[in-house]
Amino acid sequence: MPRCGCATCPSFGDLGQIHDPWVYLGWIAAHTQTIALATGSIVLPLRHPLHVAKAAASVDQLSAGRLVLGVASGDRPVEFPAFGVDIERRTLLFRDYFEVIHRVLELEYSMLESTAGVLTGNADLVPKPLGRLLMLVTGNSGQPLPGIAGHADGWITYPRGIERQAEAVARWRGEVQAASPGVFKPFVQSLYVDLTDNAHLPPTPIHLGFRAGRHFLLRFLDAPCAVGVNHVILNFKYGARPASEVFEVLLEGLAVAATVDAIDLACGLDGLGLVMDDEAGDTVLQQLGYRSAAVGTHPPRLARPTTSSPPWKAAPLQRQDGQLKLAAAMGSDVVATEAWRRLSHTAVKSAPASSACEAWA
Repeated sequence: MPRCGCATCPSFGDLGQIHDPWVYLGWIAAHTQTIALATGSIVLPLRHPLHVAKAAASVDQLSAGRLVLGVASGDRPVEFPAFGVDIERRTLLFRDYFEVIHRVLELEYSMLESTAGVLTGNADLVPKPLGRLLMLVTGNSGQPLPGIAGHADGWITYPRGIERQAEAVARWRGEVQAASPGVFKPFVQSLYVDLTDNAHLPPTPIHLGFRAGRHFLLRFLDAPCAVGVNHVILNFKYGARPASEVFEVLLEGLAVAATVDAIDLACGLDGLGLVMDDEAGDTVLQQLGYRSAAVGTHPPRLARPTTSSPPWKAAPLQRQDGQLKLAAAMGSDVVATEAWRRLSHTAVKSAPASSACEAWA
């Protein structure tokens, strides 16, 4: 954790959570059954890609295919010398390690060369994930947007003014269409929220978000929905209320809303990821699965799930226009969000040798 408040240290002011993310994900997976689990994000240049791949595949296996792997290049300069990594190389390392992880998870007995090492085809990484493990890039991670659109399964970015966010969504959709015509890749944004006791309190700005009452938050979500944002990660780390209490307040507000415009799936908002920064019982977590039941032409209403089959177990990868899922996890390094339908994993016995660092331009 970087120190804060002195002339030589960056003032990040956000320790996040203190546990190792892979150990933490194992604990969360053992205490939950249906929520999706996502990292937000694993800093690839500071970890060996084979270790990341094995840990991710292990969590995916042990959680019955619930992992979504968010990755980033890192933004804390103080961390890189601690690991003996040149921060000036993080862009290259991120791209290189991303491709290594992708190849060893998708292929069997890969042959590749990377800055992390060499695989000659006589060893394989096990286990493999249950399906195609979705990998989302956080921020730009030093990569051009066309490269992210072509290689990643989605993009996690930051809140912006609604007009600028609409432009970012349109740019993302265009790049995805150019790179992978007909393939859906979600646009995800974060949002810091301090939900107050006064449900009617108007908003005041905080870092990358706002402090407000419940009614404004639910109305506010109309805006990203309308411009095509698919997932909103709500982070309560700056909030004064316990996260479990905030969950209950939001669930009550969603369940009794006359029209659920704030989460109208027709607008494209498929799910909310809720980040918990304090401990809450599994009972709370199990309450957070809902499906959308549209009646006639009215906006969709929320209803309890009618099936025990996790929605992300189906293939191929596509939008779940008929479902809304609220998911939660404990800790702000581990973000839970709706999982998208998986591509079925097809094992390939071998692949020709190649450089893992392919062009992302």
